[in-house]
Amino acid sequence: MAKWIRKGLGTLLLLALGVAAGWGALEAGGRILTRDQERSMLVSPHLNWSPSHRYDPELMWTLLPNIVNGEQHMDMNGKHVSWTVNTNAEGLRQGPLGPKTARRRILCVGDSRTFGVGVGDSDTWPAQLQQALDARRPGRFEVINAGVTGYTSRQGLRYLELHAAALQPDLVIACFAFNEGAEIPPPGIGDWEWENLRDQSGLRALLKKAAYGAGLERPSPAARHATRLSPGQTLDTLVGISQYCLKQGIAPVLLFWPSLPELVDEKFLQPNISGLAIEAARLGAASLIDVSPVLRPEMTSIFLDPIHLTAPGNRLVAGRVADALLEMGAPDAFTGNAGSVKTAQPQFNPPADREARIERLIQWMQSDPGCFMPYSLAQGILGTINQPDYAAQIWQRVTEACPDAYRGWMGLAGVLQQLRRDEEAVNAYRRALSLATDDPMLCRDAGLFMAHAAPAEAMPVLTKALSLKPELPEIRPVLTRLLLDAGQRDNARAMAQECRQRNEALPEALQEELKR
Repeated sequence: MAKWIRKGLGTLLLLALGVAAGWGALEAGGRILTRDQERSMLVSPHLNWSPSHRYDPELMWTLLPNIVNGEQHMDMNGKHVSWTVNTNAEGLRQGPLGPKTARRRILCVGDSRTFGVGVGDSDTWPAQLQQALDARRPGRFEVINAGVTGYTSRQGLRYLELHAAALQPDLVIACFAFNEGAEIPPPGIGDWEWENLRDQSGLRALLKKAAYGAGLERPSPAARHATRLSPGQTLDTLVGISQYCLKQGIAPVLLFWPSLPELVDEKFLQPNISGLAIEAARLGAASLIDVSPVLRPEMTSIFLDPIHLTAPGNRLVAGRVADALLEMGAPDAFTGNAGSVKTAQPQFNPPADREARIERLIQWMQSDPGCFMPYSLAQGILGTINQPDYAAQIWQRVTEACPDAYRGWMGLAGVLQQLRRDEEAVNAYRRALSLATDDPMLCRDAGLFMAHAAPAEAMPVLTKALSLKPELPEIRPVLTRLLLDAGQRDNARAMAQECRQRNEALPEALQEELKR
């Protein structure tokens, strides 16, 4: 009996140890998942986020505090733009904050437009709002810039819940409804599902992740969506910002700030949802400020890219906001105006109105000549109607409006090629190549055409195309011919061998010549 009892106790002990080991393994796995999720949220190395941002379990990421002359850079509108960032002890892009005074404190929450991508600290629109209000009502206002690159309204609402009490704003200006439409980045959950995994066990985090991945979560309209926030979630969150502010005795203001494509009634890379701020202001009893009237007349000179503004562009926004706030009665009184603001919303001409749409696209090109989208959209329209003479006129206009944009010259060269105006097509390709040497498709198209129209120039262009994108088809057989004609027989045979390895067909006559 004693032996049986000892054997049973040993079995139970082993079972308990096994359960404990399994539990520990799952807990450790959950913790590893949490850390992987933390690392994966810093998703924009092209913005140098790692030196300027840190993981935050509630907000996903925040700006680092006490940054001194932090360097950031980005390719914008075909140019490499650099700027420096300084933050205070609270991780805000501005100088130190003092105690709350009698001045009306305005807290600006938002994404990279509010943070000020592409401009210095003093050129962001909140900084320039401070200057504009000081000029109009000296000593009456204090503006705080709490914008963070990449934020959605969900992060903005959570920021207010976490920090509004300490910052004590009298008024909050929220500028969102862009990043919400972006595709969900790693680790595969949207902002709506984000939660602080550090406040729960690793096992629970692991099980929740498994349930989500297996589609076992409770069905709801928010259960599955392809963007960081769905349009409905965005609207709900913007309304939530207004309601939170009102409960805390803070005046809420939403900005309607369309992107450049929206200003010309076109779709960008993601849904155009900036107009949700208009409805959110009505539903949430917030005030609304429409900045589009000051952007549209100057849009050809104030955009760094389709989203971000130059310092003069931010100054226009700041002036518009300052005037609107004073018209609303700030600082002595502040009343919502969401029901009375006349908002210039996009008209969206019908697709059949191709001339009007092309005019808008040319406006877009002039405003952001480095963006590929308006050229691609124009190419699609012109390809559909298949009128080469008309297309040549349009591309000629594009090159006159944007003489330093290679895509316009590339489009012109292509249609001149169709019209068999070979010399003009070669000149257009030359102009395009002089403006861009790193586009493999341009090098391929130009080189293949030049192989017949200007063979002496074709070889280096096609060689460049292969160096940029080795998998491009059609090029190697043409290069083989050019090398052979240039007397470079060994190089031609080597290129022919590459063709065979890649199953690219060589004309029989060319193969016979190579055997001689």
